[in-house]
Amino acid sequence: NDGTMLQLIKEKGFKVLGIDPASNIVKPLIKRGYPIINNYFSEKIARIIIEKYGKADAIVSFNTLAHIEDMHDIAKGIKILLKRDGFLAFGVHYLGNLIKETQYDMIYHEHQYYYSLLALKNFFSMYDMIIYDVKPINIHAGSMAYYVQNKKYGKRKISKAVTTLIKKERELKLHKMETYFQLSKQIQKTKIDLITLLKKLKKENKIIAGYGASGRGTTIMNYCGLDERFLNYIVDDAPAKQGMFTPGNHFKIFSSSLLKTRSKPDYVLLFAWSFLNEIFKKNKVYLQNKGRFIIPLPKPRIL
Repeated sequence: NDGTMLQLIKEKGFKVLGIDPASNIVKPLIKRGYPIINNYFSEKIARIIIEKYGKADAIVSFNTLAHIEDMHDIAKGIKILLKRDGFLAFGVHYLGNLIKETQYDMIYHEHQYYYSLLALKNFFSMYDMIIYDVKPINIHAGSMAYYVQNKKYGKRKISKAVTTLIKKERELKLHKMETYFQLSKQIQKTKIDLITLLKKLKKENKIIAGYGASGRGTTIMNYCGLDERFLNYIVDDAPAKQGMFTPGNHFKIFSSSLLKTRSKPDYVLLFAWSFLNEIFKKNKVYLQNKGRFIIPLPKPRIL
């Protein structure tokens, strides 16, 4: 990404190397002297790294391993690149939160997999590796950090957090098909409830804007069929998105500063609902002027 983590680790005196395929982001960093390989990580790249730099004490990857289709190639690369007693630390959105909070807005083309500890435990066992620790992360409405080592040579004890989470996942039946059939029914109910609420407000001639032109917002809008019958326009904080149009329903995206004007909407459907607290702080003026937010998930409600 932007090299922040590489720089911080380097400043601590460690030898670092980044692997990232996004040429537009990393090529300027490489010119500035950052040690980065501009490519996708794979078993082939891992062998090139070993030959040029040696093996790694640690491999770190956050918000990437849910996006990769061939995880076996990744696992093979990690296995050979790590030193015998090295470790892998990675973070991804957590399947348990997705199910608990009906987060169907996380289900879109970029996300190839939705991980539970039970699934990852089975996956890494194929490569004689074990997960020895887990830690919840608040980002993306609930993520999980996993720590993995070689089963035979790893020196770290399996933490209580691992055994506790495995027990919890079995109780929640994350390994049973019935759980996912129930999730499907809950997603459909959430859709019906949201459409019913929006129809009621539009009958009252209320102006409703959508907040957050993200992948998650696009998923909700297209799944629920939210067109001009339900929404008047979309706002977003990012200048790069303003003036563009949302995929599928083609709403023009405006600056969220519209919420501070006299022509503010009566209601804002908050697609970026996982950042609710930050958005509320940023839009105190809108709330003070009797503006209301609609939260679409885990169940539609007005705040």
